[in-house]
Amino acid sequence: MPRISYAIAGALLAACLGAVAYAQQPTQPPFVTTRVDGTENVYIFRGGTHQSMFVVTTAGVIATDPIGYAREPIDPATARVMAARRPRSVELTPVGLPAVRALVERFIAVGFSKFVLRPIAPPSSWRAELETLSAAVGDLQT
Repeated sequence: MPRISYAIAGALLAACLGAVAYAQQPTQPPFVTTRVDGTENVYIFRGGTHQSMFVVTTAGVIATDPIGYAREPIDPATARVMAARRPRSVELTPVGLPAVRALVERFIAVGFSKFVLRPIAPPSSWRAELETLSAAVGDLQT
């Protein structure tokens, strides 16, 4: 076999082995549960683009399903990820604090009383976000 044939065969073998190695790389698990640092028995559960929290107590488990909201229009990349997981999620996500307030008021009107509100994108300052959110909807607490 001429030298050029050995070189081509070697290159093909390397390419095939590289493809097999790439295909066998571990994938991200579809669901991840992590403990919240600095807390006792508080956990975040993530599945795809959805996130919830739960607290383990002696009386049982308290689970939340937060209402995600956006402070500004949802960017196209985030919208694609959201729509891939839940087709109507972009349409149902309140944008702006007046929309968050209107949604919470609609839930209250039909008997809901407890809410967990969560921005769909991490804010630059959680303290500022919570203070602003409290000013927008805090008076609805019972």
